[in-house]
Formats: sequence, structure tokens, C-alpha cells
Amino acid sequence: MLITAHIACVKNPAVADGPGGDTLSEERILTLSAANFDSAIAGDYRLAMIDFFSPTCHSCMALAPVVDSLARTLPAGVLIGKVDITVDTALSNTYKIQLLPTVIFIRGGAEALRVIGARTVEYFTGIVDSLLQLP
Repeated sequence: MLITAHIACVKNPAVADGPGGDTLSEERILTLSAANFDSAIAGDYRLAMIDFFSPTCHSCMALAPVVDSLARTLPAGVLIGKVDITVDTALSNTYKIQLLPTVIFIRGGAEALRVIGARTVEYFTGIVDSLLQLP
């Protein structure tokens, strides 16, 4: 199954936002490319949520604050990442991204679920909770 998603790297929930802005979510969201994608999803994560986006896509812009919020609230063990398809066409071709935004959930090295379009924090939290409960 092919999954498309924003990937946010949840590492240390104890890290607080800095005085200059929301640095916590920025630190947890890993910018992915063909060069680091495979090693990132092969890390010590139970689940990866990868956001394939374009900086000029209005629906992608609407999804960005949702991904930021997820980066602050999802449990450790969930990798949150993003792939700018205008910069890295290889990954968008590999994952056959045709519509934006596309969020792919990867579990055990394979695509578990693909979500196309902007959704709510609650929607993605429900998916993450369900995928983490699978054996």
C-alpha cells in the first residue's frame, strides 16, 4: 500500500518553544529528500507520517498548521516529515504523488495509508492512534 504524508520527527516532548516563535514544531518536523529519506524512515520510529507538498499549493498551506500541531502533540516514536515536491521530484515520482497535499503513513518500511487533501488534527491523530495499535 502506498502512503503519502507529512513527516514530523517527534523526538523530545520536553523541549519547549523558544521566545522567538514555535521552534518546537520546527525541530520535530524533518525535511526529507531522496538523500535522507530511506535512513530517516529506517530509524527507531514505529510510524512515519510524511507530508508531500508544494509551497504554492493553497491546500498544502492549509495543512501546514495541522502538521505543526501534530509535531507538538504526537508521541515519541512517530516520525513527522515533509517533502517539497518542487525540490525533490525523485521522491514524488517514487511515491506516485499526483494530488496535493498527500500524506503517507509508513509502518515497518511499507506504506500503510495514504491521505489526499487537508484534514484536521483530530483526523490525523485518530489515524496515528489506530496505526500504533496494530501488532
